[in-house]
Amino acid sequence: MRGIARGQRIHVFVIPEVAELVRRELSSADIPIGDPQGLAKADRKLVLQNIAYWLIVNSMRTERVQYSQLCLQNVSNVWRKQAYKTLFASSDTFLQMRPVQDERLLQALRIFKEDVNYDIEQGAPQMIDFGAQLRRDLDDNRLFVVDEDGKAVSHLKLMLRSCWSNRVVS
Repeated sequence: MRGIARGQRIHVFVIPEVAELVRRELSSADIPIGDPQGLAKADRKLVLQNIAYWLIVNSMRTERVQYSQLCLQNVSNVWRKQAYKTLFASSDTFLQMRPVQDERLLQALRIFKEDVNYDIEQGAPQMIDFGAQLRRDLDDNRLFVVDEDGKAVSHLKLMLRSCWSNRVVS
């Protein structure tokens, strides 16, 4: 794309479904929308601008979701760290040839167990409310959140709240 300004051209094909997404997204942001087909020469510039706006908005949304996911991973490290310390301190228990009865050790093991699911969903996945996910994870693992970790959790909640200001994270 280095030669675009020096005589090279680019052709953008926008299918009706994408044109509708662009129109819907930009109309909610009060950005003027031209002819979606871009048939008039004056409209072509506006259509290209609209596509660029839409791509930027989608990029920002993706970055926000990735940031929230990173916050959830960081907060899960709080209880994973404590669970690891618990398991490491009790490693002798696992060397014995009998079932472990200590519920705290079993819970620490469950924290590191991740279920693998190969099911294919019928439709689009449901949106995740990050605040609800965070509260659920904290409740499930409160046994391994110690007092000094509470500050880190509070800080991550604040970061999530600032990212998802239209959703409540408590």
